[in-house]
Amino acid sequence: MIADPSITGQTWFAEGHGCVRHALDRTADGGQVTEEEAAWLGVLLTVIPVRDITITLLDAYPADVLFRFWAHLTRLVETAYVPAPATLAAMAAYYNGDGALARIATDRALAADPGYRMAGLLQFALDHGLPPQTLGQINTPDLPEQLAEHVRQHAHVIRPVIHQLD
Repeated sequence: MIADPSITGQTWFAEGHGCVRHALDRTADGGQVTEEEAAWLGVLLTVIPVRDITITLLDAYPADVLFRFWAHLTRLVETAYVPAPATLAAMAAYYNGDGALARIATDRALAADPGYRMAGLLQFALDHGLPPQTLGQINTPDLPEQLAEHVRQHAHVIRPVIHQLD
C-alpha cells in the first residue's frame, strides 16, 4: 500500500480506523498486537485523521483497555513512531482522570518528538489543570463525519509518513 501512489486518503483512513478497532477489540478480549501489527499501526497513526478518529473511541472501550493498548503499542513501535500512541495513551489516562499517568505518557511522546502538537496540547491542558471532561468536548457526535469530510476533501495528500530508522 505504501508504494502505491493511487491509494487515496480515504483508503488510508478506512484501513487505519479498521486496524485500530480490530486491535482494540482483541485487547478488550485479553489479546495483544504482534510486533508486525504494531509496526503497521505505527505507520497508520502517522495519518493524522486516523490518529484523530481514535478520539471517538474514548467512550467505546473501558479506560483500562485503551491505556493498556496504547501503552503496549508505544513500547513496541520504533522511537520515530512513538508520539501518536504515547499521546493516545496519555489521552486515555487523562480522560479517565489519571493526570499523573497522562503526564508520564505525554512526556514520553514529547521525548520522541518535542514538536508533536497533540502531545503539546495535552501537556498544556495538564499544566493548566483543565478538567478531563475537556476531551469529551472534542469528542462530539459529528466528529467522525467531520473527519471523513476532511479526508474526502484532501484525499490526494493524506498519506502515512515513513520515517528513516537507524
